[in-house]
Amino acid sequence: MQLCAIICEYNPLHHGHEWQIQQAKQQFGSVICIMSGSFVQRGEPAILDKFTRARCALSAGADAVFTLPCLFSLQSAEGFASGAVRMAASLGATHLCFGSELPETDLLSHLAHLCLHESESMQQALSIALSHGANYPTAFQTAVQQIFPFFPNEAFLPNAMLGIEYLKAIERYELSLQPYALPRQYPDSSSNCRAELFKGRTVDLPPYTQEALQTHPFVDLKAIEPSLLYRLRSMDEQDFHLLPYISEGLENRLYQAARKSTSLEELLTHCQTKRYPLARIKRLLCCALLNITQQHMQDANHEGPSYAQLLALNSQSIPVRTALKNSKIPVCTSAAKLSKNNQFTIEQRATDLYALYSGQPCGLDYTVAVSTRP
Repeated sequence: MQLCAIICEYNPLHHGHEWQIQQAKQQFGSVICIMSGSFVQRGEPAILDKFTRARCALSAGADAVFTLPCLFSLQSAEGFASGAVRMAASLGATHLCFGSELPETDLLSHLAHLCLHESESMQQALSIALSHGANYPTAFQTAVQQIFPFFPNEAFLPNAMLGIEYLKAIERYELSLQPYALPRQYPDSSSNCRAELFKGRTVDLPPYTQEALQTHPFVDLKAIEPSLLYRLRSMDEQDFHLLPYISEGLENRLYQAARKSTSLEELLTHCQTKRYPLARIKRLLCCALLNITQQHMQDANHEGPSYAQLLALNSQSIPVRTALKNSKIPVCTSAAKLSKNNQFTIEQRATDLYALYSGQPCGLDYTVAVSTRP
């Protein structure tokens, strides 16, 4: 019995996502989605709440949607991929489908293996490229292609690189997931969709996504600006030092920027440099807002996802019902069962804060029922 996992954010769900779900279903029969919750990997709140986006995924053909806790969704690509892949494996997925600018799965697997087992020559080439001022992605591509010129440029584009992180996690944790890379057939981009939507322009999206966007308020970084600036100004220097993956004096840069910035735009301008990309800064800011520390992240990475919150379900899918029954981690449809779970405590905090920004009450993790498709 085959069960394919897709790691996603659906921020928002567009035609390319819909096509991927349908392709995976045709190939493997049933599809589960591991989806970022209230905050996404770019370090921003999702445009729609996780419950609404899960319903969109169900309408697109997904058989089940689970929340990827924010302790993983607010990490770098490596931590994000590692947490999501481990959850997919724990839920009994046999395959992992992902989009890539380079859809040759074997070539991507080869590159992932090289990343996990860097040779001395590779380390030297990378060090030299970094010393010349290149950021890590550029330096990595330079080093790899210097030693292995047969890797095409497409292997170093964003979706391919995220796919490589999935493959690294599969090898590192010796998971039985079989990767399945798909080419990107649609020009759709969630980033472009959001940009157009925030400008009030019409975007060609699936009808269920259009309906969700018309009936639910958008949330963006501007929505969290007052509470974020308040939180940052109330933190002392030690609080900044405890944030996840702080290094090279970044905590001091954040602390000083927080004390003199009067807007989020100004804050980001003060903090962003070639060494500190914008997405990294925004993830740190979201962690500060949610009171997530380095210790929280370390504990989560050591343990892996400790539960699976079910958001949406096709109750007729036999592979999914079997997976729920045999899952290696608790599958929860009632948040009350997670009251003592440390990972869920932070996820609930994220849900409640997001609810504030979207004009909804607290406790949605407890009151919103699992969406179903009979």
